[in-house]
Amino acid sequence: MSLVSIIVPVYGVEQYLPECVESLLRQTHRELEIILVDDASPDNCPRLCDRYAAQDSRVRAVHKPNGGAASARNAGLDAATGDYICFVDGDDWVDPDYVNHLLDTVGDADIGICGFYRSTKSKNEPHAPEQPGKLSAEAYLLRFLSDWSCSLLWNKIYRRETIGDIRMAEGHAIDDEFFTYLVVMNSKNVAISPKPLYYYRLRGSSVMRTVDDRLERVMLDRVEYITTRYRNISEKMPRLAEPFLQDAVDTLIRYWRYSKNTPKAQKQIRAWTKAHRRQIMGLKLPLKTRLSYLYQILIKKPVGTTDPNWIPLSMEDAFD
Repeated sequence: MSLVSIIVPVYGVEQYLPECVESLLRQTHRELEIILVDDASPDNCPRLCDRYAAQDSRVRAVHKPNGGAASARNAGLDAATGDYICFVDGDDWVDPDYVNHLLDTVGDADIGICGFYRSTKSKNEPHAPEQPGKLSAEAYLLRFLSDWSCSLLWNKIYRRETIGDIRMAEGHAIDDEFFTYLVVMNSKNVAISPKPLYYYRLRGSSVMRTVDDRLERVMLDRVEYITTRYRNISEKMPRLAEPFLQDAVDTLIRYWRYSKNTPKAQKQIRAWTKAHRRQIMGLKLPLKTRLSYLYQILIKKPVGTTDPNWIPLSMEDAFD
């Protein structure tokens, strides 16, 4: 059987980690390498990681200086030896058939995808990916423009060679979005199952949900992600350049409108728009629409917002 490495970043999740790890130990697929990456957690998590490693030979505890979730996942990737890679967050849990079903789903594809539950104290709300089946990498990338769940990290299994030397972008408020599309670009095809097997816990104290005074940092991350994604996709998959350019401009216009109090983000949005004027004017859209794109950012002033949470840290939070 194939060895599957499951990478779990651990920080401040003492209350939830036992449920997470126990759900991994109960997997019907037994050939596992469960890598618990303690990111210098200030609670009892480091001792919990060591305890699980001592109890089950399939568990490895990795301790590192604090560097954030992306840094922890990168440490896990560097330590992983499995044929396949999965990511599970330390405050989430999975169905006993999570790994086995993903392996059945992926087959001869490079990435396997399943549905998931959005879990609160009162209910588990299922979310199934659109149109299950097997898709080319290009076809799945186009779904990123309409289905927010495509960029999720943890409802997927990846062939180790498909990830290769791709690593998480560290130092951001978001990391899955910077990573997932690059791995898809490095694949030939993906296989999708609608069956929900991952439980994504929604909790008020989650890092993903505390925007508040970090609005500009969040916006800068989102601008960097949108523009970097367009550049990478247009260089490697030029047939997708136009839809991703249009999506980039649509998104940046929305950010620009509410950037009154985020001057660094304003500067980056305007600079990118000026640098891509020719490409924007080349879009296969009515001239009025193309000119409107440029007017919105190069001439119209942003209006700002009094709501610090208007912009999500990641796409799944847009629907919380």
